[in-house]
Amino acid sequence: WKEEISEAFMLDAEGKPIEEETSGAKEPYMICADTKLWHDTMLSSCERLVKEGKAPGIYLDQLGNQGGIPCYNPAHGHPLGGGSYGTDGLRRICGDLRSRLGTVNPNFAIAGEVQGEAFIDVSDVRLNHYNNWPGWVNLWAAVYGDQTSTFGRTMIWRGPLGEGDNYYGHAGNTFVSGMQFGRIWPTGNAADWMSAPGMAEQRAYLQQLL
Repeated sequence: WKEEISEAFMLDAEGKPIEEETSGAKEPYMICADTKLWHDTMLSSCERLVKEGKAPGIYLDQLGNQGGIPCYNPAHGHPLGGGSYGTDGLRRICGDLRSRLGTVNPNFAIAGEVQGEAFIDVSDVRLNHYNNWPGWVNLWAAVYGDQTSTFGRTMIWRGPLGEGDNYYGHAGNTFVSGMQFGRIWPTGNAADWMSAPGMAEQRAYLQQLL
């Protein structure tokens, strides 16, 4: 498989494949979004999910992530190093998904992870990766709140249940930001607080926000 897709690998300035170190994969090579191979692969995979799997929409994890990562692969035809080609390639993918799959399902939607302003017109929903972060300001909601729909990250995602501001900070910030509440752990999950004993106060707070 490596030989079949190696032409689409992102290369660093030394000509070595760039790896996504946080993925946990054995060989996490990054693919350049400006390549025809990746464009066609994304479209065919998503089309199959919508047509055969009846998926009402597609979530593209780390959408927009390549935008600032330079690729030095001379086989791709784009400028070597910096440029807008990564963002342009992802925009083409999203735009073509919309036009192609919108004919299959008029309500087809594209969701992504913290995609920037460049994707507002080619995506529908935005996962806000961080709800509460040092120095974080609700600027996105203030500027683009009427142009895109955003939902929040897991409200309890580190430390014991209800510790510190893990719950109240994330839940309150989600509300203030005008984001939809999302990624609430279901019953039976190790971090379940919806039905866990001693969490009545937290549940009441969420109900008040909703």
